[in-house]
Amino acid sequence: MATTKMSITELDDDIVRSMSIGAVFSDFGGKINSLDFHRKDDLLVTASEDDSNPCGIFPCMITDAFATSKDIKTVGGDTAEVCDIKFSNDGKSMLLTTTNNNIYVLDAYGGEKRCGFSLEPSPNTNIEATFTPDGQYVISGSGDGTLHAWNINTRHEVAAWNSHIGVASCLKWAPRRAMFVAASTVLTFYIPNNNPKPAAEPGSIDTPAGSQSEQMGQ
Repeated sequence: MATTKMSITELDDDIVRSMSIGAVFSDFGGKINSLDFHRKDDLLVTASEDDSNPCGIFPCMITDAFATSKDIKTVGGDTAEVCDIKFSNDGKSMLLTTTNNNIYVLDAYGGEKRCGFSLEPSPNTNIEATFTPDGQYVISGSGDGTLHAWNINTRHEVAAWNSHIGVASCLKWAPRRAMFVAASTVLTFYIPNNNPKPAAEPGSIDTPAGSQSEQMGQ
């Protein structure tokens, strides 16, 4: 099997032109919905439609080390399809979003659940959740058109907003700024307010009644 230890700093036109398939894995029970590379270590995480094996973690050195890949079959008994998966920038956590709008933060190495949150369903639309660059907060949309933010260390919701764009299917935090974007058919930028209003309780910040998210138990 082929192997690669080449750093990204060595990349040039000739190397890009020389890229070819080095390994193939075809034992997935369904389409792969999402994947992400670890920011520091040679790991790749995948999420597929296979209900019996929705997530897999693979070492990324293309060698026999792939035999050490592990599966995350379910999280807390939730068998819903994982539609989005990503690592935090510090490499310590993974973020999973399911088709029934449950969000899980897992330990990136062992796969243990750190916390989870449940949001309103969004039929026919998959939501996206994102880490802040420091890995301390998670931001997500919801099926009722709201946006939510949680501190993953305290496991508490710290803010909620009305998105004003319906269900946000895309959500990203800027890597170098205190700013995130949410999008449906409209793109919206969220930035700090220089003249903030008095603080309100999470779930009541520009949020319709009854739309507060629910924290999931361990």
